[in-house]
Amino acid sequence: MTAILSRSKRLRGLAVIATLLAAAAYLPALGLPLRYHDFTAGLAWGMGGALLLACALHTLRPQWLPDESDRLQQQLSRRYLREATPGLLVYLALLILSPWLSTYPHGPWLVALVCLLPLAAIALLLRAALRYLRDADELQRKIELESLAIAALVVPQLYFSAWVLQRFGLIHVEAEPAMSWVFAGILLVRVLASLWLRRRYQ
Repeated sequence: MTAILSRSKRLRGLAVIATLLAAAAYLPALGLPLRYHDFTAGLAWGMGGALLLACALHTLRPQWLPDESDRLQQQLSRRYLREATPGLLVYLALLILSPWLSTYPHGPWLVALVCLLPLAAIALLLRAALRYLRDADELQRKIELESLAIAALVVPQLYFSAWVLQRFGLIHVEAEPAMSWVFAGILLVRVLASLWLRRRYQ
């Protein structure tokens, strides 16, 4: 229980940092166009909300979380965090800075390269996740893979349903935010599915 509360404190600290980033996005000294203010602010607020949700899950539903009494599971979790954190920080930094870098007068290919720089950091995250899956026990691997499969099936179905509704004029969603919601939706459904599967297999 002490470990869970300690993790919650760290997550709350990260949520405060994300909120400060959202406030900093509106500073005129950054020299960003208004649309990039909204982009960076929305990104930071989303990070803060996700971290606060993680805090709530750690604090209110500890029985749904992995059993960290197992020594091997503790080692795998620490290694995953150690390997994934640099990639995550680089990804977030590049994602926030790429709109600012793209405002400089360059050719279209160079601008596209700058905007796609955050994708390079994803390789570190994928490597850490694959190593975690490879070395996890059979039950944990089953939960992780099934939650990914559920997310990969549910989110495209929701996206297609929204497209059909928009096709008939029942809803209207801008293309740019809709594209960004796909990845966030997969992550959210994957987390909820893993919690449900862990509860089911207890």
